[in-house]
Amino acid sequence: MLGFLLDNKVFLNDFVPTYKRNRYPFYTSYFNAVKNVIKYFRRGPAIKMRLYFLGFSSIKNIRDTFYDQEFFSLNEPSEIGDTTLRKFKNGVVFLNLTDSCTIKRKEMERITKALGTVAGIHSVIVTDGDCNISPLINARVECADGKSAENVVFELIEEVKKNIDNFVGRTTEIMNLKRSILHYAFHDGNVLLLGETGTGKTFLAETIHKISLRKAKQMVKLNCATMPEALIESELFGHAKGAFTSADSKKVGMVEKANGGHMFLDEIAEISSNIQAKLLYVVDQGIYYAIGDPSPRKVDVKFISATNKNPKMIRSDLFFRLSENILRIPPLRQRKKDIPLIANHFFKSRGMKVTFDDLTDRERENLLNYNYPGNVRELENILEKYIFSGTIEYLSTDSRVFSLNVSNTSTKEDSRIENPIFEHVSSLVNAIIQSSAFPQLSHIKSRVVEELERRYVEEVLRIYKWDKRQTSEKLGITPRYLNKLIIKYTLDKRMKKTKKEGE
Repeated sequence: MLGFLLDNKVFLNDFVPTYKRNRYPFYTSYFNAVKNVIKYFRRGPAIKMRLYFLGFSSIKNIRDTFYDQEFFSLNEPSEIGDTTLRKFKNGVVFLNLTDSCTIKRKEMERITKALGTVAGIHSVIVTDGDCNISPLINARVECADGKSAENVVFELIEEVKKNIDNFVGRTTEIMNLKRSILHYAFHDGNVLLLGETGTGKTFLAETIHKISLRKAKQMVKLNCATMPEALIESELFGHAKGAFTSADSKKVGMVEKANGGHMFLDEIAEISSNIQAKLLYVVDQGIYYAIGDPSPRKVDVKFISATNKNPKMIRSDLFFRLSENILRIPPLRQRKKDIPLIANHFFKSRGMKVTFDDLTDRERENLLNYNYPGNVRELENILEKYIFSGTIEYLSTDSRVFSLNVSNTSTKEDSRIENPIFEHVSSLVNAIIQSSAFPQLSHIKSRVVEELERRYVEEVLRIYKWDKRQTSEKLGITPRYLNKLIIKYTLDKRMKKTKKEGE
């Protein structure tokens, strides 16, 4: 393999950092390229950040560590015109405003003002003291304990990548989600998370908080679905002593506790319209009133909200303010290729030396073919039972047991196929009884299942003109498993022809 890689220099050039290509002899740069290729295929596709550095004397440590990112370092005012600033769109711009800045302060003032006029740019200033250079900058970080501007930015980028990588998955849906999260690492806005139950909305909210510049403060959580309406206002805004009969002392509300950080409102759609109206004022103006206290209170809070319901259940005026940024988390059935990764991550978190590949073929197929109405939470529950019992056989929902190798179908679909199945099974049983053969149940069962499987798969393939992607989606199985069935039952005409020629 090494010989192949070295012979394909054009391919390898994509993995050699640009700044190294002309600096080192062949054997050094291509040896590093091979290492990068191996790292690339081990971890899968990378999440790319486009990073611009203005006024930094050196970013060598950042380049060496995050070699798979896009870097642009600008140190001359002549390099930074209005045309250049537009190229910063959808990137993150770090401005060095410490004493080590390579650009004069007046030029930096001009640049920061210009940055505020271009949409889609996320700007972060790095300072070593007080700085009121521009209110248009998204965020700022300070150099503490004598750290250089480069080291501060390095730690910030490292923290962002580490937390995003903890959101397990490499499918297109999850990679797109991770790219979206990157924008919120350097953008101080409200975020609305949409997704079915069990998809990981709470985990994603925690990730957003950890990579944000508000991470030094706490994220206060409230599950709106579990809080009685009579108490939710007091929990959110607090109350003064004597505000009502049982108010024996002053109570600090969650909104005040979240000052400077994030407030996470899980199941926001469950809050009554009356409470939503009071919450609107806090989200919009940063002002709220504690129960029994007429004086307004000011807070600096950003909201991360989540719901598995239709967003129309949220007041439209509140929805528009909470949804400055919207993230939609795909259900697990739409990213089944991530199941092995999630399983491996789960086993590792439990300290077990077990991987998805260690499961039997049957167990892996069952896990990959099930539709998971409870999403990742349900998968974790199944794996938890596996750790306890050593088998993956079933799960219980609402006192009903579903076999893992049976895809979930709607009640309407069940009723449509129930009568034909009953009629044909009855005819089959009557025919067997009349023959007086009485074969073993296991034999009859395997023959019926195989024949049904073969004919059903063959017919659906014919209907969809052998479009394997559509067929696998309709059958509720993975394309890989569909290919296994095609080979097992020799459904491909080319395979049948080859088999006849061999005979």
